[in-house]
Amino acid sequence: SALSPKTQISADWHIMHSKNRWSNEETMVQYIDNIILPYVNSNRGDSSTAALLIMDNFKAQITSTIAALLETNNIHVCLLPPNTTDRLQPLDISVNKPAKEYLNKNFRSGMLNRFQSRPEG
Repeated sequence: SALSPKTQISADWHIMHSKNRWSNEETMVQYIDNIILPYVNSNRGDSSTAALLIMDNFKAQITSTIAALLETNNIHVCLLPPNTTDRLQPLDISVNKPAKEYLNKNFRSGMLNRFQSRPEG
């Protein structure tokens, strides 16, 4: 997009977003196809060995399309109960939240610097 800086990223990264920047079924399918499946397949003996995916119950993650994709790949799902992030997802609070805040702060700062350094006219 016009706001995204043109930056070279590592070939093994997969960066995606929706138009409104919210997770949805499409971004979840991309996440499963590009992150979850390669990881699971590289760590289990063969596809007949079931895998377990533990995730929160965000509505974009629990659609029939997502369920079918995971089932096709022999991945079982365990949904965490609502409002249990602080007890069952400690990385969301202790690691992910500060990391997101750091990235957001630096992204905003970088964009502000780019905007301020643009020639007038």
